[in-house]
Amino acid sequence: MTEPNDVESLFRERDDIGDGTSLWLRPLRLFFSLGKPPGEFTVLAFRLPTGSFPFAVLTRTKRARIVFWPILPKNATHAIHDSGTIPNFDHITLEFPSERIHATAFTPKGKRRHFDATCIRDQRAWRLCEYRGSGLARFLTMIVKLRVVREQEVIVQRRVAMPNTDADRRTKAFIEFANKMRVIHVNLPPHDSSCDYVYCTMFYDRDPTALQPVLTQEMFQPIDADSHIDDWPDGNTFGIQPTLISVDSETRFLVATSCPPGIAKSDVVIGFPSPMFTK
Repeated sequence: MTEPNDVESLFRERDDIGDGTSLWLRPLRLFFSLGKPPGEFTVLAFRLPTGSFPFAVLTRTKRARIVFWPILPKNATHAIHDSGTIPNFDHITLEFPSERIHATAFTPKGKRRHFDATCIRDQRAWRLCEYRGSGLARFLTMIVKLRVVREQEVIVQRRVAMPNTDADRRTKAFIEFANKMRVIHVNLPPHDSSCDYVYCTMFYDRDPTALQPVLTQEMFQPIDADSHIDDWPDGNTFGIQPTLISVDSETRFLVATSCPPGIAKSDVVIGFPSPMFTK
């Protein structure tokens, strides 16, 4: 563990610390480059025996969009999803009122590029898929190796040039952002120390006033998991732990996690729903 004095020395000696794929840096990209206020962030973290480990960041934009930044391996050059890869992947956006989903990447020069189902010649579109009678609609699935979660960079720094005419506003905006940032712990079901990965399904809750939405094993079952996991326990049941996440008074998600047997073939895999999976 790095001692506080060592961290302070690092900050003094180096302008930039940490890889650009860090979960603590990617959500602040537009603030660093343009001074755009970052909004209110909700950090999702797994509670493990050795501590609390972030695995995603959520925010709701002024345009009523939900933006989701998943953890990525250090120096990642692309993200793997259930139908291929996305180069220079950064985040996922859920649009309202269309309920469509798209992924965003940034080239090394900072140019933005959007990916949706049509980019892989799939005309069905990625969109929320509701399970009738449950009040829940699938947003995404995520397979992440626990090694990636445990070994993520937690000491990061960027020295950013600011226009003198805007320096005070940007400084105040960052302080306000830091003060409002929340950390919500997502629980995991009981698992042993040999667990290789977490399988996570995230549902949008259409009725945030309900006390507890209905979640069944069928709703949680992964999409084509055996292509991403060696020794996937097909036909077996395993513990599922739901956690309700409130982004604001109008937006709530249910995050369901499990730690099944098997070995994940990739560090992080993202799965997007489409109408064919509507129940």
